[in-house]
Amino acid sequence: MNYSATYLGVSAVTGTPTVAVYRNKTVITDAAIPSGSASASGNIITLPEIVFGSNDGGTDYVIVITCIADGNTDVRKFIVNVVKAKIT
Repeated sequence: MNYSATYLGVSAVTGTPTVAVYRNKTVITDAAIPSGSASASGNIITLPEIVFGSNDGGTDYVIVITCIADGNTDVRKFIVNVVKAKIT
């Protein structure tokens, strides 16, 4: 899955943002983001592709973005709920 985040009210995100992925309060960033890194352009951060496996359904994942926005460290989190596929 690909995500981007627009930082409203921010003129610029500088440097390279970092992204961490948590499942059940455990860091799984290396498994969920096997390659790539986040990037910033103006006030928009583009995250690398986040991969969820076939057995990852049925739980919430917390995505944490840390960056420098207008000179201040900014941490934002969002939750992704991965649902198991219904077998018919």
